[in-house]
Amino acid sequence: MPDIKASIGSKSYTLACEFGQEDRLKLAASRIDAYAQSLLRQFKTLPEEQMLLMSALMLADDLLEAEEKILQYRQKEGEEFLQPRNKSAQDDDLELVMTNLLKTATLKLKNISHKIKQTG
Repeated sequence: MPDIKASIGSKSYTLACEFGQEDRLKLAASRIDAYAQSLLRQFKTLPEEQMLLMSALMLADDLLEAEEKILQYRQKEGEEFLQPRNKSAQDDDLELVMTNLLKTATLKLKNISHKIKQTG
């Protein structure tokens, strides 16, 4: 399992990932770092666990927004969100992308939760 180095907020972490997922993990870490940097600019001093928790909540908010956009997209077509329908290849692609985003976010939140438990 390869390791990568990632900076989130003002701290450096060594993170393990599956082979071939290094770039994806770096990208995910950089997104969380962007949230963390924003928080650190606003609050100057923020305990690490609070910074990680707030970053996770901001990421979760982004996911909720993405889910709302999918719902709006489907409602715009005049279809109910959970109603079975004939799906196009484009719908399948969109669902696959969103499913992968949600899985990635879930893993990120679990990692952040684990790190918070380790520091707490």
